[in-house]
Order: sequence, then C-alpha cells, then structure tokens
Amino acid sequence: MSGLWLRGSCARRRVRRRVRQRGRHLSAVAVAAALLVSGCSGGDDTAADTATSGDPSVSTSADASTGAAATTRTPPPPPDAPAIDVCRLLSAAQVALFSDESKGGSCARRHTAYTFAVGAVPADVALPGVNIQNDAVQDAAAASCQSKFRRFIGGNPETRALSRLDSTYFLPTQRDFDRGAHWVRCDIVAYRNSTVLAELPDQSLEGFLDRPRALDSYGVCARGEPGEAKTSLVTCDQDHEFRAVDALRLGTKTTAYPGRSDTLATGSEQCKERISKLLELEGGFVYAYTFPSASDWADGQRFGYCWNKTPD
Repeated sequence: MSGLWLRGSCARRRVRRRVRQRGRHLSAVAVAAALLVSGCSGGDDTAADTATSGDPSVSTSADASTGAAATTRTPPPPPDAPAIDVCRLLSAAQVALFSDESKGGSCARRHTAYTFAVGAVPADVALPGVNIQNDAVQDAAAASCQSKFRRFIGGNPETRALSRLDSTYFLPTQRDFDRGAHWVRCDIVAYRNSTVLAELPDQSLEGFLDRPRALDSYGVCARGEPGEAKTSLVTCDQDHEFRAVDALRLGTKTTAYPGRSDTLATGSEQCKERISKLLELEGGFVYAYTFPSASDWADGQRFGYCWNKTPD
C-alpha cells in the first residue's frame, strides 16, 4: 500500500512556491508603474513642494556648491506586530503566501484562520538584506509556530498526527522586514480537503485536542481506500469510508528511513491488534495501514496510520 503525506504539507509547499513566483512578477509590474507616475509628475515643482511640506519624515537642506535644495527622507518605523486572539476568513491560496496583510476580526464571525501566537525570527537569521524567502528564515518561522502550536492546541503527538488542525505562519512583507519587523504570525488552520480550508469553531482552540470528541469534526478521514492514488483526505465531519483511528510513531527526526517491507508487515499487525482492542471485536472489521514513502520521510513524516472502515 503506497504511502500518504496525510497533512497535505508537501502539496502546500509546492503551491506556496508557485504562488510566490507569480507574486514576484506582479511586484515588477508595480515598480514599473510607479516609475512612470514619477516621470509624469517630476517636472511640477509646485506639486513636489506641496507633497513634501509638513511631512515630518522629510528634511530639506541646501547644497553649498550649487545652492540647490537636497531632500532626505527618513524611513518610517516598522509596523507593530499583529495582535493575537483574532480570526480571519482566509482561503487556501492565501495560506500559501509568505505574507498576509488582511485585518483580523472577531472569532464570533465565520473564519478559517485563528492567530494564536506571535513569534520572532532569531537575530542570527534575520540578518540585514536577507530575503524572507530564504530557507533559514522560513525554517525558523515554521519551527517557532510549530513549537507554540504543540503547547497551545494540546493533545499528544499521536492525537495531533490524527488531526487536520495544523499551524501555518506569515512573515512581514519584504519592505517591512527590511525596516526591522522580524515577527512571525502563527495561525491555526484546518484543511477540509486538499484545496479548501475548514471553518473553525467560535470557541477557544486552546487545549482543543485535549477534549474527548475533538477528532469527530477535525480528525483525518478518507474517501476511498487509504493509500490509493484517487483517495482524498477530508475532515471526519464529511462523508468518508475510512477513519484514521491510531498513529504509530516510527522514529525521531534523526532516524534513517526504515524501508517498507518489514515495517509494513509489522505495522499492519500492530494496527489489527489496536483496532481490535478499540472496537472490542476479535474480527469482522476492515482495516488498513499506511506507511510514509521515502520522500514523505524526508519531509518529516514519522507516523504510520491505522485506518478503520466505518461510515461515521
């Protein structure tokens, strides 16, 4: 049975890069437009005087050799870090971006993202001139939010592996990052399917996975047989054929990929025993076991999944 990357992280990473490539082309167009506007207005001295007068960020001095006025603009300070405990109605495409400047609002309204924490890019990574797309910046941002997420959402590693709830992160725009804004906004999201975000509850998510029936809505379920190419992963509040009922830890971050043949047989037997105990049945049930592929393992997947065929 082929391996699955159950949380969709690989797909999100590829989408994120594709969207951001397009964003760089849009930025280039915006710069060209700004230059054209500047060229049209540059000959109007009166307009230029009006634009700069009264602006505390602009100072004017005389050039001693020519008598011409020289204007120096002081960069504005970086914006404040975003607030926590606010919600947003984001799409999966927006989650794939490096930065998000949308305003947060009340969590009583319909929302798909919840800002639960704000971290910071370490000083030894946020070096002058570094691009926010730099791998070290991205890794530091992801690690900061994942660490906070584990403490905030509750549950144990297995429970979190069985949940569609996950953390994502946003950095300041490159302009604001260069001005000294080095915060990382940490949001909780859940994928309803591979391309659509699920709505989040209007109740607090702190310790959510410690609640008895938290996985009834946000657990990992499958339409189709787990491991098959056409199978889609969904939240368990939707129609499904299989539900992931247990997760087998297969190693740590430093563990080498264990291979498939022996591990598949061992994991399958473990799943059979665990599901039998869970259902309090000696037989008469259908189960499946999925094991990460080598590429999934390289991306950090360290769990095998035990699936029970069930309509609920």
